[in-house]
Amino acid sequence: MHDGGWRECQDVAIAPLSEFNEDPKWLSHLIINIQPDKLVSFIIKGNILVKGECGRSYAIRERMHRSLPQPLKLKIVVTDSFNKQCSLIVEQLNQPLELPTIESFKQNTIGYQDLFHFVYADDCDSDERLYIWMDLGKNKTLTIRNSNLNSTSLERKTLLAMEFNARKNKITESELPSVSEKNDSDEIKATVLYDPLTYMSYAIRFEISTKTSKAEETVLIPIENMLSE
Repeated sequence: MHDGGWRECQDVAIAPLSEFNEDPKWLSHLIINIQPDKLVSFIIKGNILVKGECGRSYAIRERMHRSLPQPLKLKIVVTDSFNKQCSLIVEQLNQPLELPTIESFKQNTIGYQDLFHFVYADDCDSDERLYIWMDLGKNKTLTIRNSNLNSTSLERKTLLAMEFNARKNKITESELPSVSEKNDSDEIKATVLYDPLTYMSYAIRFEISTKTSKAEETVLIPIENMLSE
């Protein structure tokens, strides 16, 4: 964490403000000539070195890093040709963090009203949430999707084929590779469970782990709803 003192930014650059939303054309120096009584607009950029990793999502990357003070004060100092200085202090404040929930999916996303189970684990170091959810659509297909937007669909005939394979190989569980993944300390896993006597699929076990949290839940497969007309 920073001690509250001023720190000089690295790789500072300036560019004239574009009239047509074009990419900034950064100058190779920090010296600009301004005519008297003329108003000009410039873009200023600079880097702040912090300890940590970049966020995985755009929503997290556009926030100031959690190790920096809030509100974050940025001071711009301008020196003229007579060595006189003036400064401008700007404060930046992160918006309240809104992590995805089952309620937010149902309220804000078209097509997720049939979502009926949501499992998540938070990474408190990066302020991010890994999750996986399951819903049953009107076509009686079970859909599972994780926070990296990977998904799989399970129809009744798909489950029957998986049960046949489980009986043949005498296994009581099988992982769903389409929605199971591991990246360093982050892991999302979905596993279909079979009855050890009949080898009928009856549930799906969801496991999620981050650097700081773990979650595990077993959800019954809604077989009756997948069969109903």
